Amino acid sequence: MTLVMTLLVRNEEDIIEWNLRYHRARGVDHFVVTDNLSSDGTAAILRRYERDGILTYLFEPSDDYSQDRWVTRMTDLAQTRLQPSWLIHSDADEFWWPEDGDSLKDAFARVPPEVKAVTAGRHNFVGPPVDVVDPFFERMVYRQRSSTNCLGQPLPPKAAHRPLREPTIYQGNHAVFERGEPVVPRGLDGVSILHFPARTPAQLRRKVALGGAAYARNPRFDPGVGVTWRSMYADLLADRFGEVIARSFETAPVDEGRDDLVEDHRLHEFLRQLGP
Repeated sequence: MTLVMTLLVRNEEDIIEWNLRYHRARGVDHFVVTDNLSSDGTAAILRRYERDGILTYLFEPSDDYSQDRWVTRMTDLAQTRLQPSWLIHSDADEFWWPEDGDSLKDAFARVPPEVKAVTAGRHNFVGPPVDVVDPFFERMVYRQRSSTNCLGQPLPPKAAHRPLREPTIYQGNHAVFERGEPVVPRGLDGVSILHFPARTPAQLRRKVALGGAAYARNPRFDPGVGVTWRSMYADLLADRFGEVIARSFETAPVDEGRDDLVEDHRLHEFLRQLGP
């Protein structure tokens, strides 16, 4: 079995190498990564993995967040060159976690052969609103019991699929199409996605500023596409970003009496074992 993961990244130097190392340890064979105008150290990290032969690097100079087109392009490339058994579509802040010590290959091997696509649910982790340089997983060990976006809506799952004929990946990596028709997925048993979207206030502000402006300049999308980005971007422009910080980080003391958070050290322990 060959597992290929696609990633669309922009200014993810604090997390992208942890993501690559983690998923390699969990069974991903190759990464196809599109770097969309990163201005930090992200490209240098990706190029190192490219030299090692486990990553295909693409650079995208457009600034309109056409994620659907760019991920579909990566899918076409992967299917043509890499002969994957499964393609996993993910983000730098998402860690696909197989339960019971399995590898991701074990989980995908259990999918019945007639199933073309699967989805996995996401679970938000939160940390304190501090701008620090230590690894994100050292301070983000609390998981929300019920993970929602900034509008209070349940997080949509992310998709993976077998090779498809003329595939299209929906914006956000939430659904896949084959020759224009939706592929009905089933849940991927024993796998969840550990999600770390807000790691520091400065990182979140940069992400919202760049992503919100990119959505605003894309004429293909109606206002309902990227609604969470657009909402946070509107707060940023209206000088209400403090409210976004309050929603996205753990701003109150965590104690045993709270029932909205669960202490969860799974990724923390796994990445510590990988070492620096």
